[in-house]
Amino acid sequence: PPSPAIRILTYNIHHGEGADGVFDLPRLAGVIASAAPDLVALQEVDEKTERSGGVSQASELGRLTGLRPVFGEAMPFQNGGYGVAVLSRWPVLSVHNRRLPQLVPDREPRTALTVTVRPTSGPGDVTFTSTHLDFGRGNSRDLQAQALNEMLIGQGGQGGNDDALSILAGDLNSGEDSEVVRI
Repeated sequence: PPSPAIRILTYNIHHGEGADGVFDLPRLAGVIASAAPDLVALQEVDEKTERSGGVSQASELGRLTGLRPVFGEAMPFQNGGYGVAVLSRWPVLSVHNRRLPQLVPDREPRTALTVTVRPTSGPGDVTFTSTHLDFGRGNSRDLQAQALNEMLIGQGGQGGNDDALSILAGDLNSGEDSEVVRI
């Protein structure tokens, strides 16, 4: 029989600020909840920064949506952290946050946050990675995509189980016909 569907959402939350300039985590949580996702990859997440009033955005979005939060810091920022996050409907079994390579040292560092979760039904454990690739010029994105392949393909997402379902989601800062997506 076919496996149950897994609903995935990726969302660049721009540190909680909407296009209208308003900081509103409950509004973002409403968008997330309306999709009824099982797994969410979040980008541009503040963790207790001054800019966000000391709020742990992943934890608050988890509380507001009823999902389990995991934050992956890419860099320290304003007395807190800044990076990516995952929200999961299912229990989180393991967490790995790895830096991605970059060609220009003064650019914002990037990371790949991989969690292994155990769905209540379905194909077994699932590895899910949230990332946000470089937006700058040059081929840092290509290098980052290659690094993601090395990290995730053939490793079962970290756990060594080649049969595990592994999902990559995030803001790739690339079009669907780009070299990054081909990689």
